[in-house]
Amino acid sequence: MKICMISIAKASDPYGSTIRPHYLAKYLSRDGFSILHICGEQSSGEEGIEYLPLEEHPEKSKGELFDMIYGRCMQFAPDIIYTHQVFTAQIAKKLKSVLNRPHVYDPHSSIALESSLDSSLSLSRKKSLTETEKDVLKFTHKIVAPSHELKNYFNSEYRVPRYKISIVKNGVETDIFKPAPPDVALRDSLGVPRESNIIAFTGPRVFASNNIALRYFFSLVPEIETKCPNAVFLILGGGPQPEPPSKRVIYTGFVENLPAYINLADVCVAPFPANAICGGTRNKICEYLACGKPIVSTMEGMRGFDDAVRGEHFLLANSSADFVSNLAYAVTHYEKSAQLGRNARTLSKKYDWRPLSRKLGEILVEECKKRELLHTMATPEPGPIG
Repeated sequence: MKICMISIAKASDPYGSTIRPHYLAKYLSRDGFSILHICGEQSSGEEGIEYLPLEEHPEKSKGELFDMIYGRCMQFAPDIIYTHQVFTAQIAKKLKSVLNRPHVYDPHSSIALESSLDSSLSLSRKKSLTETEKDVLKFTHKIVAPSHELKNYFNSEYRVPRYKISIVKNGVETDIFKPAPPDVALRDSLGVPRESNIIAFTGPRVFASNNIALRYFFSLVPEIETKCPNAVFLILGGGPQPEPPSKRVIYTGFVENLPAYINLADVCVAPFPANAICGGTRNKICEYLACGKPIVSTMEGMRGFDDAVRGEHFLLANSSADFVSNLAYAVTHYEKSAQLGRNARTLSKKYDWRPLSRKLGEILVEECKKRELLHTMATPEPGPIG
């Protein structure tokens, strides 16, 4: 089966939302699917995947780009079109029409839901994105959402029938993100004293929800320091660096070997207040789980992880006081934290990209068969001759 996948994935930015199409394509190809990935930048070579990196053609107009895409697709002859995020909607709609193939849409999240957090977007731009989202949800044959919360949102906000939406959650490579002893040399290079307790937060400051979470976390730091006097706060990811509330806050910037930094942590946090909305499941939680880390999180931080049990896989904070006390508990109760970490690692196997891509593959095959059946039923039988 041949899949035409369209995304904004970039080889130079294998984090955040671009993780999803990158790894789904990788493991779909290993399961025997042939893939044409139309993307921003070409990812590393993977057998079974052809690439059409659009950023290599900055001189072309939108019309010229589409003609190039259409020509390549005609050569590839896909059985199905799979597009990721609302930004691919325009290309997807045209291809669906001219190729007459079933279309599956992976929204990753809701642009209408999350754009309310971005003050840099004008009202007209937010309205335009919402209308585009509404349109693509209508014209697509199937929607693949990363959380039940997003499925419920599309059903209530846009009246999308529930049968039209299937769930494939976000994931992690559990053989890359896995428990490992802290790298002492890395710890020393960051200037972290050996007796310190490292509290880590993966929060690139290029997403509005991460910025809200970081501000909230910083508001708790003074009280955390009173209860955890040896705490050091490791903020992972690139972007602007707001003035920290303590000298014990360390910004790492973008890091290539993220598992090594997560494995430095004694506790990992997801301090997302209720207004720091994310429509899907957060990659950082998958990575914390896979590294076997005790996690302190708000309910919003664990959005989509409906199989994670409070007190067994993570510690839930329903208030600021809860967050501080749970964090202090995790730092000071080593055996309980170790057990939380072991449970987290076990749960992470359900979020490995391999079974998730197999589930997506089943959805794509089923959608193709459904469209073939409808086509057969719509084609009249030839009548008698003469």
